Amino acid sequence: MKRVKKMVAMATVMTMVFNVVMPIGVLAKENTNEYGVLAKNGANFSGSGQIIGDIVINNGTLKYSNSATKHVTGTAHVSPEVKVDKPAQGYIPIEVSEMDKELYSGLFNTNNYPDENSEYFKKTTSEYKDGTQSVYIGWQTNRFDLTDNAYLDTVSFYNGQTFEIHADKNQTTVVRVKHLNVGGEVKVSGDGYVVLYVDELSGGNPGLFNAGGDSSKLTVVFTGKNAGYNNFKEVNANTIAMNATKYTQVNGIFAGNVYTSGNLEFSGDSSITGKVYAPDSKTVLTGSTKIYGQLITDTLEISGGAVVSYKATNGLPSEVEKVVGNLDTENGKTEDGKEETTKKEEVTKPEETTKP
Repeated sequence: MKRVKKMVAMATVMTMVFNVVMPIGVLAKENTNEYGVLAKNGANFSGSGQIIGDIVINNGTLKYSNSATKHVTGTAHVSPEVKVDKPAQGYIPIEVSEMDKELYSGLFNTNNYPDENSEYFKKTTSEYKDGTQSVYIGWQTNRFDLTDNAYLDTVSFYNGQTFEIHADKNQTTVVRVKHLNVGGEVKVSGDGYVVLYVDELSGGNPGLFNAGGDSSKLTVVFTGKNAGYNNFKEVNANTIAMNATKYTQVNGIFAGNVYTSGNLEFSGDSSITGKVYAPDSKTVLTGSTKIYGQLITDTLEISGGAVVSYKATNGLPSEVEKVVGNLDTENGKTEDGKEETTKKEEVTKPEETTKP
Protein backbone atom coordinates (compact mmCIF):
# COMPACT_ATOMS: atom_id res chain seq x y z
CA MET A 1 0.00 0.00 0.00
CA LYS A 2 2.83 2.35 0.92
CA ARG A 3 4.51 1.54 -2.36
CA VAL A 4 1.34 2.46 -4.29
CA LYS A 5 1.02 5.75 -2.42
CA LYS A 6 4.68 6.53 -3.12
CA MET A 7 4.20 5.90 -6.86
CA VAL A 8 1.07 8.11 -6.92
CA ALA A 9 2.95 10.87 -5.12
CA MET A 10 5.85 10.66 -7.61
CA ALA A 11 3.44 10.75 -10.54
CA THR A 12 1.72 13.83 -9.03
CA VAL A 13 5.06 15.63 -8.63
CA MET A 14 6.09 14.75 -12.20
CA THR A 15 2.76 16.07 -13.51
CA MET A 16 3.22 19.32 -11.60
CA VAL A 17 6.77 19.74 -12.96
CA PHE A 18 5.55 19.01 -16.49
CA ASN A 19 2.73 21.55 -16.17
CA VAL A 20 5.06 24.25 -14.86
CA VAL A 21 8.13 23.72 -17.03
CA MET A 22 6.53 23.30 -20.46
CA PRO A 23 4.73 26.70 -20.68
CA ILE A 24 7.87 28.50 -19.46
CA GLY A 25 9.89 26.76 -22.14
CA VAL A 26 7.44 27.85 -24.86
CA LEU A 27 7.41 31.46 -23.68
CA ALA A 28 11.18 31.58 -23.42
CA LYS A 29 11.50 30.38 -27.01
CA GLU A 30 8.96 32.93 -28.22
CA ASN A 31 10.71 35.85 -26.55
CA THR A 32 14.26 34.79 -27.24
CA ASN A 33 16.69 37.24 -28.79
CA GLU A 34 18.80 34.44 -30.20
CA TYR A 35 17.74 34.71 -33.84
CA GLY A 36 19.63 35.71 -36.96
CA VAL A 37 16.79 37.69 -38.55
CA LEU A 38 13.53 39.30 -37.44
CA ALA A 39 11.47 40.22 -40.52
CA LYS A 40 8.29 42.09 -39.64
CA ASN A 41 6.57 41.59 -42.99
CA GLY A 42 8.14 38.69 -44.84
CA ALA A 43 11.31 37.17 -46.28
CA ASN A 44 12.21 35.98 -49.78
CA PHE A 45 15.15 33.62 -50.38
CA SER A 46 16.73 32.83 -53.73
CA GLY A 47 20.04 31.53 -55.03
CA SER A 48 22.13 30.30 -52.13
CA GLY A 49 21.07 33.07 -49.74
CA GLN A 50 21.07 31.68 -46.20
CA ILE A 51 20.32 32.37 -42.55
CA ILE A 52 22.65 30.45 -40.24
CA GLY A 53 20.44 30.23 -37.17
CA ASP A 54 16.75 31.08 -36.67
CA ILE A 55 14.49 33.57 -38.39
CA VAL A 56 11.38 35.21 -36.90
CA ILE A 57 8.60 36.48 -39.20
CA ASN A 58 5.66 38.46 -37.81
CA ASN A 59 3.56 38.95 -40.96
CA GLY A 60 3.62 38.55 -44.74
CA THR A 61 5.10 35.61 -46.64
CA LEU A 62 8.06 33.29 -46.18
CA LYS A 63 9.13 32.40 -49.71
CA TYR A 64 12.06 30.27 -50.81
CA SER A 65 13.26 28.69 -54.03
CA ASN A 66 14.44 25.38 -55.44
CA SER A 67 18.02 25.28 -54.29
CA ALA A 68 20.79 23.01 -53.13
CA THR A 69 21.04 25.33 -50.10
CA LYS A 70 19.01 25.00 -46.93
CA HIS A 71 17.98 28.64 -46.69
CA VAL A 72 17.45 28.56 -42.90
CA THR A 73 19.67 26.21 -40.92
CA GLY A 74 17.65 26.65 -37.73
CA THR A 75 13.92 27.24 -37.36
CA ALA A 76 11.55 29.73 -38.99
CA HIS A 77 9.33 31.04 -36.17
CA VAL A 78 6.19 32.47 -37.76
CA SER A 79 3.02 34.04 -36.41
CA PRO A 80 -0.36 32.57 -37.51
CA GLU A 81 -0.73 35.36 -40.11
CA VAL A 82 2.37 34.32 -42.07
CA LYS A 83 1.97 32.43 -45.35
CA VAL A 84 4.68 29.87 -46.13
CA ASP A 85 5.13 29.78 -49.91
CA LYS A 86 7.55 27.00 -50.84
CA PRO A 87 8.43 25.52 -54.25
CA ALA A 88 6.43 22.60 -55.59
CA GLN A 89 9.38 20.23 -55.75
CA GLY A 90 13.13 19.85 -55.54
CA TYR A 91 13.63 22.04 -52.48
CA ILE A 92 15.28 21.51 -49.10
CA PRO A 93 12.53 22.10 -46.52
CA ILE A 94 12.78 24.69 -43.75
CA GLU A 95 11.64 23.77 -40.26
CA VAL A 96 8.68 26.00 -39.40
CA SER A 97 7.31 26.64 -35.90
CA GLU A 98 4.19 28.74 -35.26
CA MET A 99 4.34 31.46 -32.58
CA ASP A 100 1.38 32.59 -30.50
CA LYS A 101 2.22 36.27 -30.97
CA GLU A 102 4.48 38.63 -32.88
CA LEU A 103 7.95 39.47 -31.60
CA TYR A 104 8.53 43.13 -30.65
CA SER A 105 11.11 44.82 -32.89
CA GLY A 106 11.97 47.75 -30.60
CA LEU A 107 12.12 51.52 -31.14
CA PHE A 108 15.18 53.71 -31.47
CA ASN A 109 14.75 56.95 -29.54
CA THR A 110 16.95 59.54 -31.26
CA ASN A 111 18.15 62.67 -29.49
CA ASN A 112 18.25 65.97 -31.34
CA TYR A 113 21.29 66.74 -33.48
CA PRO A 114 23.63 69.32 -31.90
CA ASP A 115 24.01 72.60 -33.82
CA GLU A 116 25.78 75.91 -33.19
CA ASN A 117 23.43 76.58 -30.26
CA SER A 118 24.36 73.37 -28.49
CA GLU A 119 26.14 73.48 -25.15
CA TYR A 120 28.63 71.00 -26.62
CA PHE A 121 30.03 73.72 -28.89
CA LYS A 122 29.40 76.80 -26.75
CA LYS A 123 31.66 75.42 -24.01
CA THR A 124 34.34 73.95 -26.26
CA THR A 125 37.97 75.10 -26.21
CA SER A 126 38.20 74.46 -29.95
CA GLU A 127 38.24 77.37 -32.41
CA TYR A 128 35.84 75.35 -34.60
CA LYS A 129 32.44 75.83 -32.98
CA ASP A 130 29.86 77.39 -35.32
CA GLY A 131 29.93 75.21 -38.45
CA THR A 132 31.46 77.90 -40.70
CA GLN A 133 35.15 76.94 -40.85
CA SER A 134 36.74 74.24 -43.01
CA VAL A 135 39.92 72.18 -42.92
CA TYR A 136 41.63 70.74 -46.00
CA ILE A 137 44.30 68.36 -44.74
CA GLY A 138 47.41 68.16 -46.90
CA TRP A 139 47.84 71.85 -47.65
CA GLN A 140 50.30 72.43 -44.79
CA THR A 141 50.23 69.13 -42.88
CA ASN A 142 49.13 65.53 -43.40
CA ARG A 143 47.05 65.40 -40.24
CA PHE A 144 44.40 67.36 -38.34
CA ASP A 145 43.80 66.78 -34.62
CA LEU A 146 40.83 67.62 -32.42
CA THR A 147 40.96 67.27 -28.65
CA ASP A 148 37.61 68.86 -27.78
CA ASN A 149 34.09 69.23 -29.17
CA ALA A 150 33.95 70.94 -32.57
CA TYR A 151 31.52 71.92 -35.34
CA LEU A 152 32.99 72.37 -38.84
CA ASP A 153 31.73 73.02 -42.35
CA THR A 154 34.13 70.80 -44.35
CA VAL A 155 36.92 68.37 -43.54
CA SER A 156 38.64 66.87 -46.59
CA PHE A 157 41.67 64.60 -46.82
CA TYR A 158 43.18 61.81 -48.90
CA ASN A 159 45.30 58.66 -48.80
CA GLY A 160 48.16 58.95 -46.32
CA GLN A 161 46.45 61.75 -44.38
CA THR A 162 44.77 61.50 -40.96
CA PHE A 163 41.84 63.17 -39.19
CA GLU A 164 42.28 62.30 -35.49
CA ILE A 165 39.74 62.90 -32.72
CA HIS A 166 40.84 62.42 -29.11
CA ALA A 167 38.69 61.59 -26.09
CA ASP A 168 40.12 61.18 -22.59
CA LYS A 169 38.87 58.55 -20.17
CA ASN A 170 35.32 59.29 -18.92
CA GLN A 171 34.95 61.84 -21.74
CA THR A 172 32.73 61.82 -24.84
CA THR A 173 33.99 64.13 -27.58
CA VAL A 174 31.23 65.40 -29.89
CA VAL A 175 32.13 66.55 -33.41
CA ARG A 176 29.84 67.62 -36.24
CA VAL A 177 31.00 68.01 -39.85
CA LYS A 178 28.67 69.19 -42.61
CA HIS A 179 30.79 67.80 -45.46
CA LEU A 180 33.27 65.00 -44.74
CA ASN A 181 35.46 63.71 -47.57
CA VAL A 182 37.47 60.68 -46.43
CA GLY A 183 40.27 59.32 -48.57
CA GLY A 184 42.62 58.66 -45.67
CA GLU A 185 41.88 57.64 -42.08
CA VAL A 186 39.50 58.93 -39.44
CA LYS A 187 41.35 57.94 -36.27
CA VAL A 188 40.15 57.78 -32.67
CA SER A 189 42.58 58.07 -29.75
CA GLY A 190 42.30 58.04 -25.96
CA ASP A 191 40.23 55.93 -23.57
CA GLY A 192 36.96 57.83 -24.00
CA TYR A 193 34.26 57.86 -26.71
CA VAL A 194 33.84 59.88 -29.90
CA VAL A 195 30.50 60.78 -31.50
CA LEU A 196 30.91 62.08 -35.05
CA TYR A 197 27.86 63.69 -36.71
CA VAL A 198 28.11 63.74 -40.52
CA ASP A 199 25.67 65.60 -42.76
CA GLU A 200 27.25 64.38 -46.01
CA LEU A 201 29.95 61.73 -46.52
CA SER A 202 32.05 61.23 -49.65
CA GLY A 203 35.24 59.36 -50.46
CA GLY A 204 35.89 55.64 -50.37
CA ASN A 205 38.71 53.17 -50.94
CA PRO A 206 41.20 53.31 -49.28
CA GLY A 207 39.20 55.34 -46.75
CA LEU A 208 39.25 54.09 -43.15
CA PHE A 209 37.24 54.77 -40.00
CA ASN A 210 38.97 53.74 -36.76
CA ALA A 211 40.88 50.95 -38.53
CA GLY A 212 41.87 48.15 -36.16
CA GLY A 213 40.15 49.95 -33.29
CA ASP A 214 37.33 49.16 -30.87
CA SER A 215 34.01 49.84 -32.63
CA SER A 216 32.40 50.98 -29.34
CA LYS A 217 34.81 53.95 -29.20
CA LEU A 218 33.44 55.64 -32.34
CA THR A 219 29.81 56.34 -33.20
CA VAL A 220 29.02 57.93 -36.58
CA VAL A 221 25.63 59.64 -36.86
CA PHE A 222 24.41 60.43 -40.38
CA THR A 223 21.98 63.36 -40.28
CA GLY A 224 20.96 63.38 -43.96
CA LYS A 225 18.81 61.25 -46.25
CA ASN A 226 21.66 59.14 -47.65
CA ALA A 227 23.91 57.06 -45.45
CA GLY A 228 26.39 54.19 -45.63
CA TYR A 229 29.97 53.40 -46.55
CA ASN A 230 30.37 52.63 -50.24
CA ASN A 231 33.76 51.10 -51.07
CA PHE A 232 35.38 52.14 -47.80
CA LYS A 233 38.13 49.70 -46.93
CA GLU A 234 37.45 49.29 -43.19
CA VAL A 235 35.00 50.80 -40.70
CA ASN A 236 35.02 50.04 -36.97
CA ALA A 237 32.18 52.13 -35.58
CA ASN A 238 28.59 52.04 -34.46
CA THR A 239 26.46 53.89 -37.01
CA ILE A 240 23.13 55.69 -36.58
CA ALA A 241 21.09 56.92 -39.55
CA MET A 242 17.54 57.31 -38.31
CA ASN A 243 16.79 60.20 -40.67
CA ALA A 244 17.95 58.35 -43.79
CA THR A 245 15.77 57.06 -46.60
CA LYS A 246 18.58 54.88 -47.99
CA TYR A 247 21.53 53.08 -46.43
CA THR A 248 24.04 51.31 -48.69
CA GLN A 249 27.25 49.39 -48.28
CA VAL A 250 29.26 48.10 -51.22
CA ASN A 251 32.36 46.05 -50.39
CA GLY A 252 34.51 46.67 -47.33
CA ILE A 253 34.80 45.29 -43.80
CA PHE A 254 32.52 46.77 -41.16
CA ALA A 255 32.40 46.13 -37.39
CA GLY A 256 29.76 47.74 -35.21
CA ASN A 257 25.99 48.10 -35.00
CA VAL A 258 23.89 49.89 -37.63
CA TYR A 259 20.64 51.64 -36.69
CA THR A 260 18.72 53.09 -39.64
CA SER A 261 15.29 53.97 -41.01
CA GLY A 262 16.52 53.85 -44.61
CA ASN A 263 16.04 51.04 -47.09
CA LEU A 264 19.07 48.80 -46.76
CA GLU A 265 21.23 47.57 -49.65
CA PHE A 266 24.37 45.52 -49.00
CA SER A 267 26.22 44.16 -52.02
CA GLY A 268 29.57 43.12 -53.38
CA ASP A 269 32.21 41.64 -51.10
CA SER A 270 31.13 43.24 -47.82
CA SER A 271 30.91 41.98 -44.26
CA ILE A 272 29.35 43.36 -41.09
CA THR A 273 29.89 42.14 -37.55
CA GLY A 274 27.17 43.54 -35.29
CA LYS A 275 23.45 44.24 -35.09
CA VAL A 276 21.69 45.76 -38.10
CA TYR A 277 18.54 47.46 -36.83
CA ALA A 278 16.31 48.60 -39.71
CA PRO A 279 12.72 47.77 -38.62
CA ASP A 280 10.97 49.89 -41.27
CA SER A 281 13.28 49.06 -44.13
CA LYS A 282 13.21 46.93 -47.23
CA THR A 283 16.51 45.06 -46.90
CA VAL A 284 18.24 43.64 -49.98
CA LEU A 285 21.33 41.45 -49.48
CA THR A 286 23.17 40.33 -52.63
CA GLY A 287 26.58 39.20 -53.79
CA SER A 288 28.76 37.72 -51.07
CA THR A 289 27.49 39.98 -48.28
CA LYS A 290 27.92 38.57 -44.79
CA ILE A 291 26.23 39.75 -41.59
CA TYR A 292 27.62 38.19 -38.43
CA GLY A 293 25.17 39.21 -35.73
CA GLN A 294 21.47 40.06 -36.12
CA LEU A 295 19.25 41.72 -38.68
CA ILE A 296 15.95 43.38 -37.74
CA THR A 297 14.03 44.60 -40.78
CA ASP A 298 10.59 45.07 -42.31
CA THR A 299 11.12 42.82 -45.34
CA LEU A 300 14.12 40.79 -46.48
CA GLU A 301 15.27 39.79 -49.96
CA ILE A 302 18.39 37.66 -49.84
CA SER A 303 20.08 36.17 -52.90
CA GLY A 304 23.42 35.21 -54.42
CA GLY A 305 25.79 33.98 -51.74
CA ALA A 306 24.61 36.42 -49.07
CA VAL A 307 24.52 35.08 -45.51
CA VAL A 308 23.23 36.24 -42.13
CA SER A 309 24.87 34.25 -39.34
CA TYR A 310 23.57 34.69 -35.79
CA LYS A 311 26.01 36.08 -33.25
CA ALA A 312 25.35 37.77 -29.90
CA THR A 313 25.80 41.56 -30.07
CA ASN A 314 26.33 44.44 -27.64
CA GLY A 315 24.40 47.70 -27.50
CA LEU A 316 25.73 51.26 -27.47
CA PRO A 317 27.89 52.32 -24.51
CA SER A 318 25.81 54.14 -21.88
CA GLU A 319 27.92 57.30 -22.22
CA VAL A 320 27.20 57.38 -25.95
CA GLU A 321 23.47 56.80 -25.38
CA LYS A 322 23.37 60.03 -23.34
CA VAL A 323 24.38 61.90 -26.49
CA VAL A 324 22.67 60.09 -29.37
CA GLY A 325 19.71 58.16 -27.87
CA ASN A 326 19.07 54.45 -27.43
CA LEU A 327 17.21 51.39 -28.63
CA ASP A 328 14.19 50.63 -26.45
CA THR A 329 13.81 46.87 -26.79
CA GLU A 330 10.66 46.48 -24.68
CA ASN A 331 9.07 47.81 -21.48
CA GLY A 332 11.43 50.78 -21.29
CA LYS A 333 14.59 48.65 -21.40
CA THR A 334 17.65 49.31 -23.52
CA GLU A 335 19.56 46.73 -25.58
CA ASP A 336 21.56 45.57 -22.58
CA GLY A 337 18.39 45.02 -20.50
CA LYS A 338 18.90 48.16 -18.40
CA GLU A 339 16.08 50.56 -17.56
CA GLU A 340 16.05 53.57 -19.88
CA THR A 341 17.51 56.59 -18.08
CA THR A 342 18.90 58.59 -20.98
CA LYS A 343 18.89 62.35 -20.45
CA LYS A 344 18.35 64.13 -23.74
CA GLU A 345 20.55 67.06 -24.76
CA GLU A 346 18.47 70.26 -25.06
CA VAL A 347 19.40 71.65 -28.46
CA THR A 348 17.61 73.04 -31.49
CA LYS A 349 15.52 70.41 -33.21
CA PRO A 350 16.45 69.30 -36.73
CA GLU A 351 14.20 70.31 -39.59
CA GLU A 352 12.81 66.82 -39.91
CA THR A 353 11.89 64.29 -37.30
CA THR A 354 14.73 62.04 -36.18
CA LYS A 355 12.48 59.23 -34.98
CA PRO A 356 11.69 56.28 -37.22
